[in-house]
Amino acid sequence: FLSFVRQHTPPGQCPLAGNSVHADKKFLDKYMPQFMRHLHYRCQNIFSFFFLIVLPRRWYPEEYSLAPQKKASHRSVCITWVFHSCIIECHV
Repeated sequence: FLSFVRQHTPPGQCPLAGNSVHADKKFLDKYMPQFMRHLHYRCQNIFSFFFLIVLPRRWYPEEYSLAPQKKASHRSVCITWVFHSCIIECHV
């Protein structure tokens, strides 16, 4: 697992991201310390993306409808958030 992550991410630049990221971090610190040393020191709780993505769509539906539409087929929202987080944070 670590070798795969090292092949695809630069050391110290990608944050750990997820819904329960701090609980995940405690587990990984204990059982996968080399993996955690490879990641950026910051963690990204993707629930915060809810406030950036979902709420504007609810509060400003007219403006949201003017945004460019995604061309990809349906994917899990969490996977999409993690993917976008990695793209933003790692500048991939």
